[in-house]
Amino acid sequence: QAGARAEAIARAVARRAQSPAQVAMDGGSGWCTIESDPGVFTELVRMIGVRGVQVEELYALDMDEFRRIQPVYGLVFLFKWVPDLHKLTRSSALGQGSQKVRLLRADEIPPNLFFASQVINNACATQALLSILMNIPEFSADDSFELGDELRNLKAFSADFDPPLRGLTISNSETIRSAHNSFAPQQPLEVAKDTSAPTSSENEDDLYHFVSYVPLNGCVYELDGLQPGPILLGEYDEGVQSVSGHTLEEAGVAWLSVAKPAIEARIETYSTNEIRFNLMAIVRDREAALERERASLLELVRNESPDRSAATHRLAEVELELGEERRKREGWVRENERRRHNYVPFMLEMLKVLASKGELRKMIDEAKAKRASSVSQNDK
Repeated sequence: QAGARAEAIARAVARRAQSPAQVAMDGGSGWCTIESDPGVFTELVRMIGVRGVQVEELYALDMDEFRRIQPVYGLVFLFKWVPDLHKLTRSSALGQGSQKVRLLRADEIPPNLFFASQVINNACATQALLSILMNIPEFSADDSFELGDELRNLKAFSADFDPPLRGLTISNSETIRSAHNSFAPQQPLEVAKDTSAPTSSENEDDLYHFVSYVPLNGCVYELDGLQPGPILLGEYDEGVQSVSGHTLEEAGVAWLSVAKPAIEARIETYSTNEIRFNLMAIVRDREAALERERASLLELVRNESPDRSAATHRLAEVELELGEERRKREGWVRENERRRHNYVPFMLEMLKVLASKGELRKMIDEAKAKRASSVSQNDK
């Protein structure tokens, strides 16, 4: 019965995917490329309906930094897509000598682990975020975390689906696709491509891919929508764990001792030819968490508790952190507004003004002369 239901849904989803309402933004996928940025991703997950989390950019795999932003619900790693190296990375990871690192077969995937195949172009950023959000246990996460109706319903609806059908279900969520495409770069002017000319990989834009790392039930998984299944990286102690001489008592950090070497190994594989990587973490909403801590500390100070001195000191720190967090949020809002703004009318008007003053032709000639000089020097 479940198989027949899944097959019927697959046919319905396929019909919808062929609907004229699907906007062909890239190869008919209906999904645009979006910038890898914590402000973009934080607003994206909120537009989908998720509450109580934000995305933080990380500049190093540093355990002290992980402790500062704990609990860490998952990591998103961005790297340049090189097919041969990607296969090598997977093969080397699965052959590290530890039998715990392995690609799970369909019958080995835990029933409460959400894994979906990537079946559409340009959606790997959003899918990497969903791979983490769908695997945060609502009943055991911070009380402020809320998955939201859209993802909660999608998760329940696709519970019996295989990974490809789950990926197809995600691709046909109007809410998710609209939120994703709201960050489409403004392209009011399009340059026609010569379809008769042969394409070359050297001339194509660089392709980048996202993978996720998540903890679940004492295990750590690498979730890559281009793989046939999740990769089990290893197990961790959900209680106390020692890493490099430090004791990690929080389950929200302990799992990173397993994910960290896997990410480092991937970076090492690519580092000979590529240095552009990006690492982000999904953590709880820091502004809300700091506001709750501030309220608790104010209560201690007002009641003149024995810990008043320590509470006063920590309150000053929290006020500074809260101010910094709010300024960062304001910056995210400004940047996202700029991403969505169409600057072409302004640029055209500026060109008209320059032309009317006789400056435009002079600037064009100067630019051509600089270009010719640069080419001449390179030829030497």
